[in-house]
Order: sequence, then structure tokens, then C-alpha cells
Amino acid sequence: MRPELPIASEPGLDLAALAGERRFAAAVELLRLGFVAEATAELLRIDRQAIREAAGGSPEPLLAIVYLLDRAGSRQAGLQIARVELAEILERGYGPETALLYRLAYPLAYRDLVEENARRHGVPADLLQALMREESSLDPLVVSWAGAVGLTQLMVQTARSVAKRLGLGPVDAGRLKDPATNVRIGTAYLGSLLQRFEGNWALACAGYNAGPGAVSRWLAARGDLLLDEFVEEIPIDQTRNYVKRVLDSFAAYRLIYGEGEDRFPAIPPGRAAP
Repeated sequence: MRPELPIASEPGLDLAALAGERRFAAAVELLRLGFVAEATAELLRIDRQAIREAAGGSPEPLLAIVYLLDRAGSRQAGLQIARVELAEILERGYGPETALLYRLAYPLAYRDLVEENARRHGVPADLLQALMREESSLDPLVVSWAGAVGLTQLMVQTARSVAKRLGLGPVDAGRLKDPATNVRIGTAYLGSLLQRFEGNWALACAGYNAGPGAVSRWLAARGDLLLDEFVEEIPIDQTRNYVKRVLDSFAAYRLIYGEGEDRFPAIPPGRAAP
């Protein structure tokens, strides 16, 4: 059965700049025929710089490529293009004209796993989704320079400790590339951090990145600060920026998919110390 592909009816899509692009046309037909891998390969071979130049430097025609990559199930490839090459459109903010791009740039990847494990471990589903987006760009096979693995970028030693508590048996880097295993362990770890820091999203994210011991030391020294001030005073640049990115993505997910307000704060108000 051929998949439905209503690209012409999607608001915000302008296909005029791609009308003569043979690889794009081939990808559309391959998707109609169900040849997903082949369609993805064609889309990734398109000369995106040439398309931008033909459009007077505008990145907007690239939205159709990201859209088809999403339809083909290659969300991580589409996400990378959206984040880097369509960043200037994202910077306009969320609204009717940018809603499609925002959905593509903040996809609900592995959502069944996310919601199941979020319920099990008392984690907001959109916070977990945001963490996965920022940790791995939704690539289940990625391994960082430090050795963190998979969707939630778990260090093997940490994963083994959590897996033992969950009764999941031996864990190695290979097993952490399995989305179901990775998301279950990563969610359990994030849930334990939320419990430790009394539901404080910012502190839990900081603990996920730098370790809960480091966060406890910072709280002992600066816990009387307002939370946004505390985040700005995190002494590790990577952790400070990580907390901001994850919570900004959390706010975006809530806004896009109807769970938050237009001015939902990336960092909630209040003191840092629970």
C-alpha cells in the first residue's frame, strides 16, 4: 500500500524552488512506492547550498527536504538540517508561519517509549523528549567523545548501576544502542535525579550532565540564589549551557504540542535550593 504524502497541502511548504530538482522528485516517488531508505538517500544527496543560492539565499525551500526526511522516518537527519540550516527561521519564534518547521525541529521521536517510561518513573514526557533531543539529536547509535551512548547519552558505568537496580541484567555499550533499553535506563536515572532534587527540572538536568554530587556542592555554596541566577553561576560552561538548552527545548515541546503557555518559563521561578 502506498503511503499518503499530502505535501502540497501542508501550510508553510513552498515547493516552487524544488520543482526542477530531480532528486527531490525521485524521493517523492520512492516514498510513494514505500522505498524509504532509497528516498532518504536521494534527499541527502540534494545540493542544498545550490537550492539556497537559487532562492536568493533564502533557506525556506529546505523545509520541504526536512519534511520529507521526517516522513521517511529519518528524523535525526532532518533535525540536523533544521537546527543548522534553518536556524534563522526558528529564530523568528513560534507562530502560524513557522509551526511546521518547529514540529520538524522538535519531533516526537520514539514517543511511545518516551511516554511509557515517563509515566513509570515520574518524569514529564516532554522533559525527557527534550533531553533526548539535546543529548543525541535523536540518534540511537551515537557515541560521544566521552563514551556516552545512545538516545539519552548514558555512560556505561552509570547505566550498569541503574540497570542493576531495575533488574535488567548486564549492560554494555552495544546494548545501550537499543532505544528501548536506553530510554528505560535514562528515564529511570532522570527520575531519580528529580526525586533527589524535589522535582526541580533545572537541578535534575544539571545533575544529569555533571553528576548529582556536583550539584549538591553548588547548592551548598549558592543555594540561596534565585534559580535563574543559580544556573548562570554554574561553574562548568558545558553544564550551564546544557541546562539552558534542555529547558528551552522542554518549553518548546510544551508550547508546540499544547501543554504550556506562550510564555512558559524555560527556568521556573523560585530559589535554587529545594
